[in-house]
Amino acid sequence: MEILLKEEIGGRTLSIQADKVAKQASGSVVVRYGDTIVLVTVVAAHDERDSNFLPLTVEYQEKIYAAGRIPGNYFRREIGRPSEKETLTARLIDRPIRPLFPKEWRYEIQVIATVLSMDQENDPDTLAMIGASTALELSDIPFAGPIACVRVGRIDGQLKINPPSSELENSDINIIVAGSKTGVVMVEGGSDVVSEADMLEAIFFGHQEMQPLIDLQLKLKESHGVPKRPFTPPQKDPQLVETLNAEASGRIREAILIPEKISRQDAVRELKAEIFEKLGEDYSDRKAEVYEILKDIQKQISRDLILKENRRIDNRKFDEIRPITCEVGLLPRPHGSALFTRGETQVLGVLTLALAGIAAVSLSVAGIGIMNVMLVSVSERTAEIGPAVLVGVGRRVVHDRVVAIDEFRSERERGRVADVHEVIRNLIALRVGLDGARPVADEELGIVEVAAERDG
Repeated sequence: MEILLKEEIGGRTLSIQADKVAKQASGSVVVRYGDTIVLVTVVAAHDERDSNFLPLTVEYQEKIYAAGRIPGNYFRREIGRPSEKETLTARLIDRPIRPLFPKEWRYEIQVIATVLSMDQENDPDTLAMIGASTALELSDIPFAGPIACVRVGRIDGQLKINPPSSELENSDINIIVAGSKTGVVMVEGGSDVVSEADMLEAIFFGHQEMQPLIDLQLKLKESHGVPKRPFTPPQKDPQLVETLNAEASGRIREAILIPEKISRQDAVRELKAEIFEKLGEDYSDRKAEVYEILKDIQKQISRDLILKENRRIDNRKFDEIRPITCEVGLLPRPHGSALFTRGETQVLGVLTLALAGIAAVSLSVAGIGIMNVMLVSVSERTAEIGPAVLVGVGRRVVHDRVVAIDEFRSERERGRVADVHEVIRNLIALRVGLDGARPVADEELGIVEVAAERDG
């Protein structure tokens, strides 16, 4: 029996409809905001996979018909790899929901979000995330939700929830906040040089305003949710855990304190192989179990170093960073180039400006985009990953990127999953090749919780 629930969010009505279409899926909902409509379905397999990771696939699909258009010429065939927007939105959905499945869950899960209608004012990305959480809540798949998601903007000093696309051009904050009943689980986006206090205010404002959406999902679950599948995580052999703790704890601690990355990884790998070999023939068919326990021991030692000794795994203090060097003008022909090095990680950025009148055209449900000035950035990945990487067909070693110079700021606003090094070397190359570009910096932060046992 279908059901439709509504809630006022940002001065407009958001509705979630369940059991309307895709009734054979484990869970399905249709989310509507204005005239933007997204169908989200979730399905889980009943046969367990032989793997050591969560087999979760998230896809986000946009078709031009959703905006009432017919693709023309080059864009007519909407097949092949997903667009950049589709890829980034899929990642946006994946990040907050992935940690909410049971740690040992090995049944394949597919989350598919399809944009059915697009009104040019309400971006479907936040609706897709809300729909994913709701569909999982209604399904029989174990899920520690619900979560919700809103976009926060600030126009003329006033914070707004889900501002229309036409207003975002005048917004100095554009972030997507995902959260649960008790806290924020993800923030993605950017701003135009705002204070830390203003950004925190926007994040907490978004978390507060999304609470009705969480309540809406709980109401739907209460009336239309199905019982969750029984799932009992496999228990580790306590005798084996005790044996490995006694044998490995001290030696793993010594290995992970080695400053050099490659040497540290080699030491840990050789140590695990040696310990497994010492266990003898009785454990020859339990290698995966042994290595999983050793991984847990290594993780616990790393947590203790951080929480009890205020040190990182390479024996650095929290306020110590690896040596950083920036070199510019390495390449004579491009308009700008920069090599950014932090410790043992290196990335190369190259800037090329297009001739006047040359434009890159993109077509999506949001409309046609034209970029008159282009930035081509190239990132060499082998230096980051290490010497064991095989370079050849099928291996993504070089990443090419084309964006408009005056839209460079929107890289972060659109939710681009960019490595810190990549952002910094892009900006160095940009500043070298273009007068007047403002320098900025970027950094990554992580949180290790004292009481929580969840991965994060």
